[in-house]
Amino acid sequence: MARRDDDDDDSGAYEEKPRRKPRPESIQPAQPRRPAPDDADDAEAPSRPRRRPPDDEDDDRPRRARRGDDEDDDDRPRRRKGGAIIPYRNGMALAAYYCGFGGLIFILGSLALGAVLAPNVSPALIFTLMYGGGGICALLAVIFGVAGLMKVNRDPEARGTAHAIVGIVLGSIEIIGLILIMLGVLAVAR
Repeated sequence: MARRDDDDDDSGAYEEKPRRKPRPESIQPAQPRRPAPDDADDAEAPSRPRRRPPDDEDDDRPRRARRGDDEDDDDRPRRRKGGAIIPYRNGMALAAYYCGFGGLIFILGSLALGAVLAPNVSPALIFTLMYGGGGICALLAVIFGVAGLMKVNRDPEARGTAHAIVGIVLGSIEIIGLILIMLGVLAVAR
């Protein structure tokens, strides 16, 4: 005979145990306490080793100045990490750089797509990708690059000269390449 859940003889076996409530995140478990140091031991041995030996007048070795010491003598500009690589203060130069490479990807990608799908390719698709995506990105790269260089001239702290120049050069090459491709297509069509 099969057992059913509502049998009274073993009702304790199926009881659910109450679940433990999770602790709120603000309540942390207690940390174990460290034993209190003896006062007699503190006088004989320090609890932490010294990082620097005391200044000796006999020691004539030159030492590096700690940060904060003689800051008036140091005229070097302070840089944030990554500031020399990514021009975080010059968004136009960064946009020129990304648009230049984005246009290059559009143009080369549409040429590769046309080569792969050569017999069944839609000229409208290739034209849209190449001139719609690549041409617009190339034009924006030149515009943003010029704006980025103008910002660097106004504020030298902004940085990003290299990104702006790369954007202008890539955008110009892409625009010239698109014009040459258009002239080649028109010459073949005649």
